[in-house]
Amino acid sequence: MTRNEYALRVAKFFRIITLAPVVAFFLVSKLFFGDPACFGGTKNYVFSIIFIVIFPLLGYPLQLIMPKFKGRENQRNLAILTAIIGYIFAVLYGFLFRVPKLLIIIFLTYFISGFGIIVSNKIFRIKASGHACGAVGSAVMCVYVSEISPMLCIINFCLISAVFWSSLKLARHNIWQLFLGSMVSVSSFLISIKIQILSNFLST
Repeated sequence: MTRNEYALRVAKFFRIITLAPVVAFFLVSKLFFGDPACFGGTKNYVFSIIFIVIFPLLGYPLQLIMPKFKGRENQRNLAILTAIIGYIFAVLYGFLFRVPKLLIIIFLTYFISGFGIIVSNKIFRIKASGHACGAVGSAVMCVYVSEISPMLCIINFCLISAVFWSSLKLARHNIWQLFLGSMVSVSSFLISIKIQILSNFLST
């Protein structure tokens, strides 16, 4: 195996482990096991996994039984569709069952990010990176709820670097598409905080 072939295999591995639903699983698990009270109970953690991890991943096995979604681009479209469905359920669940503030912000961030990626890809025809969106969004939310520590910064830096390097190595995105995906998640996070504050104000 040549050095380039090895690098390509490593890049493909990084692409798999940095899928947005995979990153979401580690995010909510870290937050839940770090402080279960912030999730309002185990039930909310389980539904978080169902809505923002399992639903977005359904696009990949569903492709095997839905011939019209064969091919990388169609697979990507199906994954975006199942992700959006999961995020809609997450937001509805969050507001109907009055989950804690942190969880509402997480659900809203994924929901708004999902639509941001769709708008960029389908309306403006700019292939914003979903991988970068998930990695940067996770890092921002992690820093928001945790004390900033050198180890946390290193982990998030490595995660984002792996996403950027693997995407560029495999020619899945260029640097501007990665940057746009990152900005989608940051903007979505900030909007989510504003919505959560407004929701609290209107409910009092």
